[in-house]
Amino acid sequence: MTTENDEPRDEGEAGTAPLPFKYRYKYLHKYGDESPRGERDDDRKDGKPGDEGEAEGKDEDKKDGDSDDTDAKDKDKDGKEKEKDDGDKAEPKKSKTPRPIVVDRYEFKTDEVGYLDRRRTHLYVFEIGTKKMTQVTSGDFDDEAPAWSPDGKWLAFSSKRTMPDPDRNYDRNIFVVAADNTDKGAHPTQVTTNPGSDASPTWSPDGNWIAYVTQLDPKLLEYSTKHLAVSPAAGGEAKILTKAFDRMSSDPRFSPDGKSVYFIADDEGTQNLCQVPVGGGEVTRPIGGRLMLYSYTVAKNGAHNNRRPISSNTIPSST
Repeated sequence: MTTENDEPRDEGEAGTAPLPFKYRYKYLHKYGDESPRGERDDDRKDGKPGDEGEAEGKDEDKKDGDSDDTDAKDKDKDGKEKEKDDGDKAEPKKSKTPRPIVVDRYEFKTDEVGYLDRRRTHLYVFEIGTKKMTQVTSGDFDDEAPAWSPDGKWLAFSSKRTMPDPDRNYDRNIFVVAADNTDKGAHPTQVTTNPGSDASPTWSPDGNWIAYVTQLDPKLLEYSTKHLAVSPAAGGEAKILTKAFDRMSSDPRFSPDGKSVYFIADDEGTQNLCQVPVGGGEVTRPIGGRLMLYSYTVAKNGAHNNRRPISSNTIPSST
């Protein structure tokens, strides 16, 4: 037995003496086992001695690396799942069942709002200079259509306050309250007493009168004819200005001199600007033609032309 390239070579299996310790050490160190190169048939067929051992070592390293990557991914996944579980515990799932609607009012639903609860609409005054807001009406009522008096001391508004249950009637009236009151309008002044609906208040230039839209027959509900009326601002007898005028009236405005009231009247698919004296009398049209007037304002000088009288039944279709 000789060495070649510092590697021992076996003479054969039969009668082969055990390798000296130094050669056994070389085999163990280089090939990873105790078998001499002569006894490794795979080495002679497949390539250099020890290739298989090295390949197996690489495969094992690769498996170990894959195992480490898998373990890392599993840990990340477990961590994310744990975070998700913690998040679920911190933020409970919202119930898909909607909250029940509790109805405890006779008037329980209205257009553009839906079901009604006990929340109410009240008036507030906001001072721009001090940015202070003060509530000036209160109670289990809805207040709407506020209008400032010319001197800025009073507010007129419309509200249904007839007891025992305002929801069960159509008795809407005009009220006046001090703009600087400190009791949230606990004691407003009632201006009108009509059993029907009174709405859309507006002040005369001198602050002595309030014009508004009134419906005289509560049995006809919303289909009752809407007339134009005026009442003293402190309360008193009302005067119906368009009782003989068989048209729906809306949006009253006093003329600057306070002697007449402008308003919008419906007629045959049109909406026209009309005018009537405060003391009552003939209804006229400041503007002729077939129009669809939705809103308007009155200049301080109240100038206009083309005044044309109309009857109680018809409105001219042209000038």
